[in-house]
Amino acid sequence: MLRSQTEEKHQFLVIHHSLTVGMNAHISKSVEMKVLEKTISSIKFWGGEAQVTE
Repeated sequence: MLRSQTEEKHQFLVIHHSLTVGMNAHISKSVEMKVLEKTISSIKFWGGEAQVTE
């Protein structure tokens, strides 16, 4: 599925805002369990460098 530039910009702004207000990471929908597990492990065990995934 191709996204328009407007949709891409909106997604970037949502992720940027999420990280700016203190969230440790952003995982977009639909959630893939492997990405979720990796992100949670990163935050739980290594202090949680912000990880942006699609």
